[in-house]
Amino acid sequence: MRRALADSTFLRVYVMLAATLVLALGVAMVGMTLIDKVRIEHYREQLAEAPMHLLATMIDSMPRGERREWLAEKSEVLDMSMSIVPLSSLSPSYFTRLRLQRGGVLVGRDSPHEWRFWRLMPAGGAVLQVSLSGMSERQLRGLTQLSGEWLASLPAGERQASIDSMTRGDLPVAISQSPPEILEPRQRNRLAGGEVMMQLLPEHWSVVLFMQVTPPGEAPFWLTVGPMASYEA
Repeated sequence: MRRALADSTFLRVYVMLAATLVLALGVAMVGMTLIDKVRIEHYREQLAEAPMHLLATMIDSMPRGERREWLAEKSEVLDMSMSIVPLSSLSPSYFTRLRLQRGGVLVGRDSPHEWRFWRLMPAGGAVLQVSLSGMSERQLRGLTQLSGEWLASLPAGERQASIDSMTRGDLPVAISQSPPEILEPRQRNRLAGGEVMMQLLPEHWSVVLFMQVTPPGEAPFWLTVGPMASYEA
């Protein structure tokens, strides 16, 4: 009788320990999933800051009557959906509104592959909304091309300040007065022909883009976007 009772007590303790272990593992897995989700969103926020700043600045400089057509045209070119929406349509909380007012980028996820980004327009009251399915080479080249065209339209004395304002998050942007040494002569020739060059850096798991910009009546300069590191889980 005593042995049966002891065996029964041991079994209950064993089951409780096993259940506790399973519960602890479950909580740990949920925690890791949440942490990884936050890290991915933070990574995308950091990468999106520079292009979202560029797009918002370009749109803000346009007459209001031209914005809708420009957004439709660039949405098709860049394979993404861009629109200007009222800030009130987001129903932002106090902290969300504060984050937008400080120049931050908000990230939303519609599905595993559908992402949405928001940034407050410089004039306030309206938000630039960008929706896309992943990031493609076409988008990277297109955004680099757009950056080069924007810089070429600015007075020479204002370009560095514009670059400094774009260089935020995890996406460096720089200009130089000499072609990138990392490229081979044939690649530099393609740059001179107006092509945006993409260079993979396997040792760093990253990619960098180059563009030669030649403003009218000026000597060329070279735009570098990146390195853009891949996400590491």
